[in-house]
Amino acid sequence: MNGELKTLRLAAMDLWDRYGFSSGDPFDFDDRGPGYDDEPSAEWVQMHETMDRKMRIDVLETLIRSHLLPAIAAADGGSPRIDRLETPHNPIRDARYDPFFHAGLEPPKWNGIFVDVSPEAIMAAVGEVRIRYERTVP
Repeated sequence: MNGELKTLRLAAMDLWDRYGFSSGDPFDFDDRGPGYDDEPSAEWVQMHETMDRKMRIDVLETLIRSHLLPAIAAADGGSPRIDRLETPHNPIRDARYDPFFHAGLEPPKWNGIFVDVSPEAIMAAVGEVRIRYERTVP
């Protein structure tokens, strides 16, 4: 491989994990996980450097809504409601998740539910988020 962005795996149980989705930033190649080869491509580095954490989280949320939630619905018969938390960890979680009372709740039976998101779908989500940001900038 030449270091280009590979398929990104989104696991349903990450919606229930404070460290899920690489602590909410699977696109941070400084702390990269299994979504990358040894070195990211020059195009990915340039794109990444123009996005702050909030934008990357918006891209992640877009991918979760468009890819992961439908997969959960198909496998589980329902779709969770997700909340966005202010936290340095994973900010996108199942709305039932409460960091203070989480230990008393039984997690959903989502083990084995995941989707692989293509680089093309990731870049489409990046484009969608960029358009939203451009519309909000005066």
